[in-house]
Amino acid sequence: MNPEKELPQEIGAQLRTKNLFLKNILDAIAHPFCVINAQNYIVEIANSAAYRGRMRGDVTCYQLLHESEQPCSLDEYPCPLQEIKKTKKPVIMEHLHVNSEGEFQFVEVHGFPILDAAGNVAHVIEYTLDITQRKQYEEALCESEAIWRSLVDTSPDHIIMLDTDLDIQFANFASQGLTVDELIGTPLYTYVDEHQQEKVKRILESVLRTGEPSQYETVYHSPDGNDIYYETYVAARRLAENNEIVGLTLNSR
Repeated sequence: MNPEKELPQEIGAQLRTKNLFLKNILDAIAHPFCVINAQNYIVEIANSAAYRGRMRGDVTCYQLLHESEQPCSLDEYPCPLQEIKKTKKPVIMEHLHVNSEGEFQFVEVHGFPILDAAGNVAHVIEYTLDITQRKQYEEALCESEAIWRSLVDTSPDHIIMLDTDLDIQFANFASQGLTVDELIGTPLYTYVDEHQQEKVKRILESVLRTGEPSQYETVYHSPDGNDIYYETYVAARRLAENNEIVGLTLNSR
């Protein structure tokens, strides 16, 4: 046996074992993970969730993740690698990637710099989380909020939201002599006739406690001397996930 010949073979076997071990660890990660050369954008290490069989030779991150022939330049979704090269700090950014079906998906990119001996960014570690469903929920919520806002803003009735302290959180408009800004953060019942304030307060507290809707009639004395009579319907506002009462919604006309 020649020790000089056996030693390189043994080292080679150990390296192959370690490489296989590392590959198995990376491929066990469900989210795309890769290490990118910061100078030429070449993906030097990637797990199967990132390359999905598409890596053949030297592949850049924009070819692999975006199916593009040039680095990202969109102002809305700046390149995480370029941002890390500028700041030399980790980043968390939203971006658009192309999945294995060729469809765009929203992702949250977590990027980390690897610095060389001179303190420059030599490589960037990136892993991404698919947030497409979250973005769809956000868009649906915005659309729903826009519809709700349109209905509220055009309603001839007062629509008011109170917190659990009975302070006003939202009002679509204010009675004569008042502004919405003045109303926010103040107790609703203080604006009704002083002889009815305790009654109204008890009704609001009861709805908060029991969750049972209620109604009442009141009068508001406007600064110009006119009396405005209101009929108000009160309902509890609840959290969807646990049905906890977090405030009240009032409709007054």
